[in-house]
Amino acid sequence: MLSALSCTPCLFSFCALGALFELDNLRAGQLMLARPIVLGPLLGWFLGDAGRGALLGATVEILTLESLPLGSLVPLNGTVAVCAAAWVGQNPDAPGFGLAGGLLLGWLFARAETFLRNAYGRFNARFEEAWRRGRDIPAGTLLLSAAGTHWACCALTLVCGVTFLE
Repeated sequence: MLSALSCTPCLFSFCALGALFELDNLRAGQLMLARPIVLGPLLGWFLGDAGRGALLGATVEILTLESLPLGSLVPLNGTVAVCAAAWVGQNPDAPGFGLAGGLLLGWLFARAETFLRNAYGRFNARFEEAWRRGRDIPAGTLLLSAAGTHWACCALTLVCGVTFLE
C-alpha cells in the first residue's frame, strides 16, 4: 500500500488522475468511469487495496445516487469524494475519517463547480456574441481551455484538501 505521508509525488499523481476522471462528469467521454462505484475499486487498486476502494466507492455511490446535477443544482461531487476518501482512508489510525473527509471535499468541490458553471455561462455569452458578429471562433481551443480549467480546479481541490485532511 502506498504511504500517504511519505510520497508527495504519489499524491500529486493520484490527484491528477482523480481530476482526469472528473472530466468524465464534465461530459468529456461519457464513459461513466467517474461514478464512485466504478472509480472506487480502480483507485483502491492504484493504492494497493481494491477491496477498501470498492467499499468506499459503493458507500459514496449510495449517498450520491439520486443527486443529479440538473439546472442550478450542483450536488456533492462523488468523484472528488471517493478520491479523497481513498487517499485519506489509508491512514490506519483513523480509517473512518477518510469517508467523512472525502464527503466534505466532495461538497466543497461542488461549491467550486457552481462557480465554474457561472463562469462558463458568462463565457458562453461572449462566445455567442462573437458568433453572431461572424467572427472566426476557435471552438476546439475554447473547449479544451474549459476542460483544462475544470481539471486544474479539481486537482487543486484534491491536493489541498487531502493535504489538509492528512
